[in-house]
Amino acid sequence: MMEDHLQEYLNMLRVERNLSPNSIKSYKYDIIEYLKHLKKTKELHCIDDISEEHIQSFIRLQNKENKSPTTISRYASAIRGYHLFLTMEGFMKENPSLRIETPKKPKRLPNILSEDDVDTIIEKIDCWGYDLGKRDKAIIEILYSCGLRVTELCNFSLNDIVPDDHELIRVFGKGSKERYVPLMGRAKKALSDYIDNNRPSLGRKRKINNVFLSRN
Repeated sequence: MMEDHLQEYLNMLRVERNLSPNSIKSYKYDIIEYLKHLKKTKELHCIDDISEEHIQSFIRLQNKENKSPTTISRYASAIRGYHLFLTMEGFMKENPSLRIETPKKPKRLPNILSEDDVDTIIEKIDCWGYDLGKRDKAIIEILYSCGLRVTELCNFSLNDIVPDDHELIRVFGKGSKERYVPLMGRAKKALSDYIDNNRPSLGRKRKINNVFLSRN
């Protein structure tokens, strides 16, 4: 039945999709587990007898065995791919896996730095080379205090510092959307210190508008 075409499918993954040996091994394991489940179903006499309900029963079994949502989604992906292959190659008349449902993967909250972690990083930066150390300290202070994305910081120019009191900076985010962000406390002091005392040395009389420079 379906196992007759498994090696052909694995060969396709290797040749046409250029998957790694480890990925192919995972696909093979998942599909074999699925095929073992189908063999226990007595009413299946040919490959076209497989229905959406047979696939869902396999998915439900994984739930009952307390498999993780990630593992179940991986099984479902392997099954979809295999049935698509069998349909495209004419081994099956219809694809029963088109509407199978799998549990949603839980969204993981990102790991964040504590205030003490940030303070430790800033203290370590003070030990680096003078001009670059002051630059990197200003970068970390602004990223942390102002909540900028890295790409926004890379595009940060002298023209984006509001000239009146230097307590606002202009930021261009996704889709070139403009917003103004307060610049206060340690971030303001670190930026002013860097621009006044260290940026000129890094700029070496080059006409560059970006706030943060390298030696290159």
